[in-house]
Amino acid sequence: MEYFASELPDELMQDGSVSLTVEMQLMHYLELYDLLFESSLGPYFRLMYNCVRQIEFLEADDNEREVYSKILRAQLSSAEVKLLMFNCSTNWGMDFKWWVEKHELLKHLPKDDQRRNPSLASEYDHLRSRGGAI
Repeated sequence: MEYFASELPDELMQDGSVSLTVEMQLMHYLELYDLLFESSLGPYFRLMYNCVRQIEFLEADDNEREVYSKILRAQLSSAEVKLLMFNCSTNWGMDFKWWVEKHELLKHLPKDDQRRNPSLASEYDHLRSRGGAI
């Protein structure tokens, strides 16, 4: 996952100047996804989607669902969180985005990734409320 995440272009350069528009970032992500990532990341995102789907439809109270969400979130590396943010910004991930937000799966997106990708990070309330994005 580290390799895949390292291939993604950031919106801003280290000095804060604009490197790419969000549209160009997502276009680059989709090109890489089609050429290199799909065979590895496609099954990964489908599995994660179905894990969260199971949490959603579990016959349990909200507290128990939250416990399972936290377990899933704890398993995500920084690279996986960044890839999830990009994936949920595409047409493929839009259905998943609501659940990612609800379960705060991007909660541990590194501050550096938030700072270099403010437009994408600002789409998530749980990142904005921490003061990390925007």
